[in-house]
Amino acid sequence: MKMPVRVGISPTLNIRGILADEPIKAGKVIERAPILLLPAREVDYLEQTTLSKYYYLWSEKYVAVVFGFGSLYNHSSEANVYFHRDYRNKRMVFTATDDIAAGQECFVNYYQGSDEEVDPAYLDFNAHEKSK
Repeated sequence: MKMPVRVGISPTLNIRGILADEPIKAGKVIERAPILLLPAREVDYLEQTTLSKYYYLWSEKYVAVVFGFGSLYNHSSEANVYFHRDYRNKRMVFTATDDIAAGQECFVNYYQGSDEEVDPAYLDFNAHEKSK
């Protein structure tokens, strides 16, 4: 399956992100990404690594590292991509919520469905490089 997206440099954030390689219609599934489940009890260890900004909550018992492009989508409160957990097939599914033009960045809302405020530290994906 040819992916309609690619990894590139975000035109708004100037960091790595996911860009549409071709026009994507609203409702189109962009990706069905496989995952690696990790026990939630290991999150404290995960938080001490660079992977701390790349995992998703999966359930009360697990977090998921999402393969494919899944962990590289940047955040926007005005996201144009929705993700949902496919529990049966153990994968994360990313679907366009709006028409996305070729070259436009694909964003997810990290806190979709939540009233929780976005921690600014999770928006600076280069922070781990600055501490070196």
